[in-house]
Amino acid sequence: MSRFPSHTVEGAPDASRPLLQKIAQSSPTGRPLNLHAQMAHSSAVLAAYTSLRAVTAEHGTLDPKVSWALNLATITRKQIRMSERANSCPAPAEATRER
Repeated sequence: MSRFPSHTVEGAPDASRPLLQKIAQSSPTGRPLNLHAQMAHSSAVLAAYTSLRAVTAEHGTLDPKVSWALNLATITRKQIRMSERANSCPAPAEATRER
């Protein structure tokens, strides 16, 4: 079970609603994917994700599957950090260790 609520376009926070609506309009199903619906909980995360996708689509030279995987990994890490801050729990030692 996700710690992030899944929002509908109508139920999303005001700041996220226009971005989520745009995503839903470009979706083949006419609604956002669960990933997008959960990112809508934070308008900053959703805005960062959509901006990254737009820049990658316009200027990227990677294979689309590789690009998607990188975007997904980036946003997943951001969600983990947000969750850690929201719960005021320290990050696991192996995640914060410098490599």
